Amino acid sequence: MKKNLFFIGLDIAKADFAASIYQTPDKAIITKEAIPNDRKGFEMLLLWLYDHHIDKKNCRICMEATGVYSQAIAYYLLFAVRSVSNHLLRLNVPLTRLVIRPAR
Repeated sequence: MKKNLFFIGLDIAKADFAASIYQTPDKAIITKEAIPNDRKGFEMLLLWLYDHHIDKKNCRICMEATGVYSQAIAYYLLFAVRSVSNHLLRLNVPLTRLVIRPAR
């Protein structure tokens, strides 16, 4: 049996972000808005995805590259989920120096 693959799109802003789940053209897109752009918000995102039976084995996460606004969640997901579409290769931020902090 083939497993479904979900595509998660993130729209990142300074204070918060929105997440949308896309599966197939015949299914509605599910969106959660106003997720805080900080560690608590990142954890909220993962819980929301798990509520929809989405985990690192059945999803791909993509986001817009908004520079400093998207760096923290990109690194968080890279280590927590390891299925983020990796635009981080263009960033010159050493992983050992990155600290996830709330957006100001």
